[in-house]
Amino acid sequence: MRDYKEYNEFYEFMREYVDFFDVLEKKEEEKLKLLYSREAQKLEELLEEYQLLGRRVAGYEEKREKFHKKLGFGDMTFKEMIESEFATDTAENVEWKERFGALHQRLKTSVNNTKHFNEKALEYAQLNMDLVNMINEGEEDLSCYGPGGEKGKLGGTRPTFLNTEI
Repeated sequence: MRDYKEYNEFYEFMREYVDFFDVLEKKEEEKLKLLYSREAQKLEELLEEYQLLGRRVAGYEEKREKFHKKLGFGDMTFKEMIESEFATDTAENVEWKERFGALHQRLKTSVNNTKHFNEKALEYAQLNMDLVNMINEGEEDLSCYGPGGEKGKLGGTRPTFLNTEI
């Protein structure tokens, strides 16, 4: 039987880790909104902050691996650890399984949302890069409309949002 003090230490660490991923999720969503709004200065500031967050992720991962080693979880995923450690239905195990299970669900949701926002940001950035490349190449077969609504060719005419300095 494991000392429940170890579970509590691991639980508190994982709660902090999940809280951090909640922050990361919000930052990823903010990044996507800033890309859409074309607020270059704010986006640049957020990307600088992101570098610091990346270092914190590495630190959390290192601590998590130490906990896994200390507690004998090896390469188990968080979900596998929960299922393995609390397989028997004692009152204490049921309580710990519920507590860790709730954390696992929060982490899973936060990670999935973070991935979603990141994928959308990458898609949007790629779309903008493709548009810039087409404009710079002066694609003559692409039709667009001028400021007065007249149909014209793209070559040399830049949409207003591309004139913003980044």
